[in-house]
Amino acid sequence: MDEPGPEQATASPSIHERAEELLREPTLWPVWLVVIGHAVVLLAPTLLMAVRDGRGSAALAVVIVAVATLWGLYGQLRAHRRLGTLHGTILVTWLLAIGLAIGAHHWGIF
Repeated sequence: MDEPGPEQATASPSIHERAEELLREPTLWPVWLVVIGHAVVLLAPTLLMAVRDGRGSAALAVVIVAVATLWGLYGQLRAHRRLGTLHGTILVTWLLAIGLAIGAHHWGIF
């Protein structure tokens, strides 16, 4: 019997692939909603402090998170030529955070 060579060996799934599997599992959707909600609630005030108040530390935090997001999106697009569920979820999280920040500023909540 031949043993599998390096070209036949299966690679372990990446963190993106594992997260995609977890996102597709319906019993974990409530957990994902809570995680996304927490991310939105943390990112929205940080965006407000960076843009409206001009705080350098908040701007640095936003830049770091934005660069990490763009790096992940670039890697996904380069590897698969499309965005996966995980990256779509991250983009929706950014949009919700921006919307919440605009709404909080408009109504004077934060």
